[in-house]
Amino acid sequence: MTTRTAADTTSPNRIAIVSMILLVWLTAFHSFPALAAKEYAPVGGGGDSSARDVCPAGQFLIGMRVRSGAWMDQMSITCGAINPDGSIGTQSNGPTRGGNGGGPSQGTCGAGKIVSGLGMLFTEGNRQVLTIDLNCRSTTGPDRSNFRLGQEPPGFSRFPTEIQPCPNGEAAVGVQGRYGRHVNALGLICGTFAQVVPGTGPGTGSTGSTGTGCAGLSGDDLEMCTEHNTYRARHGVAPLTWSTELANNAKAWVAGCHKAKNANNDEYFCHQSPRGCGADPNYRYGENLSFGWPSRTAKEAARQWYCESNVYNFDNPSPKLAGEDDSGSVFGDACNPANNPKKVTGHFTQVIWRATTKLGCAKNTCSQGQTQGTLWACEYDPTGNFNAAEPGVLAQNVPKPIQGLAPMMALGRSASPQTNTFIISDVDLYDIPGGVGRVIGILRQGQILRLYECKADDWCRVEGGWVWGSFLVRSHIH
Repeated sequence: MTTRTAADTTSPNRIAIVSMILLVWLTAFHSFPALAAKEYAPVGGGGDSSARDVCPAGQFLIGMRVRSGAWMDQMSITCGAINPDGSIGTQSNGPTRGGNGGGPSQGTCGAGKIVSGLGMLFTEGNRQVLTIDLNCRSTTGPDRSNFRLGQEPPGFSRFPTEIQPCPNGEAAVGVQGRYGRHVNALGLICGTFAQVVPGTGPGTGSTGSTGTGCAGLSGDDLEMCTEHNTYRARHGVAPLTWSTELANNAKAWVAGCHKAKNANNDEYFCHQSPRGCGADPNYRYGENLSFGWPSRTAKEAARQWYCESNVYNFDNPSPKLAGEDDSGSVFGDACNPANNPKKVTGHFTQVIWRATTKLGCAKNTCSQGQTQGTLWACEYDPTGNFNAAEPGVLAQNVPKPIQGLAPMMALGRSASPQTNTFIISDVDLYDIPGGVGRVIGILRQGQILRLYECKADDWCRVEGGWVWGSFLVRSHIH
């Protein structure tokens, strides 16, 4: 779309046309369909080198610094952390890319806004980037705006020819591009973002405290609930709330140790859905089963389900639910991909499923053949994996892990006095380890604290007290 206007930039006609262009531009971003975490390949001309610049963990793209003349000569990204009230906190700048020509300029989205899309105009033949339009969104509401960096030819006001919006539920975390003496090509990188509800913390994780849905629980119930919400926080989806009704349903099912046999006469534990060996045609919940011998803890069961993420393709997701007799992947060690040859991922997707809000679980001692062990059942409402074969459903409900965060469990629990930790969700701070002491405060999602030591039971000492280590990730900031 190209609009030629009079040279008089103050004319009513020009203002009306530009306003209409901006309205179309904002609407295009607002209505773009929800997809998985999106990375756009660089668009434009060739360059001498390529680079990928991503904001530090917990920060989002809020603007850029550029040098431009007849076209874009140089650029670097500007990132900002999101405070609990939605305002922009700590800021940082990425490395400088491109040449040294042109004059300097910079711009940011402004108070309480982050970048949600990128638009570009190019020189003839798309050899260089001419202008960059940054579309911005409020961290707390629906407000949107945009601004332009770079010089467009006098007398013209043109809509970007290349538009790269972040899907719903995401915001920009960086760019990748090609550079030489100029900025030749750019592609936007998006990451998970949930709109901030002031007082609950930034949108880089779950909305609210991971512990909220587990309040009042103890023992196995607390461990299972907390494990689920810890894993969900890594993917930026809201925590589950414990349901007594669902827990009672699970308890009644595992009490029967229901089993069946496959075509090879192998015995397996079956689900209570009508498609399993359940008799209730009105059963409407989702269900995960886990069996381990001689016993299996709640934490171990949840870990087995989540470990199916090792073979899950976030970029090209497809439903692969467990068959009733997929005992090797259902009950084996899915943390080793070799033990999940059928690449079953339905247990993992149910744990993370964004639309699920309630959880209830129970265990019982059961036997499979001559082997006695612990059978776990967890029920979910609304059910996960619903319409998973429909386009976009998996992408919407099973987002990638939060950009830039590496789970501490994958890095080991030992920590030197020089290691920092990043809080992935609101969590209570205790005066002594083990969860048996007094709650002396709360650590907010996004905080970075010095990490001093972690014990074998997963309790870690930070500044001011102790916190359960599953809520921590290494920030790699020393």
